[in-house]
Amino acid sequence: MFTHKKHIGFAFAITLAFTHQSWAQTIEINSSRERGGSGYHVAQSGDTLYDLAHIYYGDAMLWPRLWAYNPQITNPHWIYPGDIVFLRAPSSETISQYTHLNGMYYPLGGFFTSSEIETAGTLRYARTSRRLLAEYDTVYLELNERENVQIGDEFTINRVDDIFYDFDNDDDDDDAVTALKYRVTGRVRITGFSEETELVTAEITELWDVLERGDTLFLNSPQLIVVQNRENTVDLEGVIVDQLDNITHFHEQSYVFIDLGFEDGVRVGNRFFVWDRQDEGAEIMAIRNSEIDYQLDVIPELPWQLYGEALVIYASEHYATAIISNAGNHELTDGMRVTLQRGY
Repeated sequence: MFTHKKHIGFAFAITLAFTHQSWAQTIEINSSRERGGSGYHVAQSGDTLYDLAHIYYGDAMLWPRLWAYNPQITNPHWIYPGDIVFLRAPSSETISQYTHLNGMYYPLGGFFTSSEIETAGTLRYARTSRRLLAEYDTVYLELNERENVQIGDEFTINRVDDIFYDFDNDDDDDDAVTALKYRVTGRVRITGFSEETELVTAEITELWDVLERGDTLFLNSPQLIVVQNRENTVDLEGVIVDQLDNITHFHEQSYVFIDLGFEDGVRVGNRFFVWDRQDEGAEIMAIRNSEIDYQLDVIPELPWQLYGEALVIYASEHYATAIISNAGNHELTDGMRVTLQRGY
């Protein structure tokens, strides 16, 4: 049974990144390792941003800077063999050389993970009387690692919408968490420090959803995802377990979450087919005839019908975030079957 409860709160310390501007002028890139060319690295099996930061910058803790230079990397824990990893901020001319970076831009919106994400602090107060905060509002942040932050640094704000539990697991712990549903809400940038208080002054630079006092800060991550169609390399079957918005039916451009992720072979740019089998007329007849059970007697006899397509824009270990790219005249719902077919 896949069910959920509302989020109460998390607090984990995290080592934060250093600022972008001064670093780019002082770090010399180590050219001793073979790579695809000046200023970038061609990912190999086993590569991580942590290791690459150590190799090229001499400090593994600078991996967030490396991630900031690569908006096409949607999950910093996973880079794929053959991916281009820029070692410094790429120019538009450099990016245009790599066709896999040319694609549609999608706001992330939200995502599923199988574990909690480490937090960087809390949006504690704001210089406004409004409860709901707006873009360009001045806010005050409580940071876990204040000493590693300087003016210009940015943080992403995510909110946990739901926590999902598996009450039918075989473990002694009946409240085992199977997934967390995050909603991407905005971004803030550090603007100043105060000698009188430990709080840090910041400005809301992007607003994707409602922001409130008490929202949680995370290490800055791309909120606009570069997505280009990618050929499917595996055959998979799963289901739509949830959608971003609290609605019963959804259609094209809706965000959905699928119970298959990176470890199953799902990659950003893959396309899922969405299937269902139903006959509304037969369902009405079954309601009128108590001897017929629509779910047990009718549905198993119906063929699967193609209802739509979903484009993957983000993949965590066990879940994928996708946008419904085609639904025709159909209304889609949670629980619908999805398939990934090799070669499409």
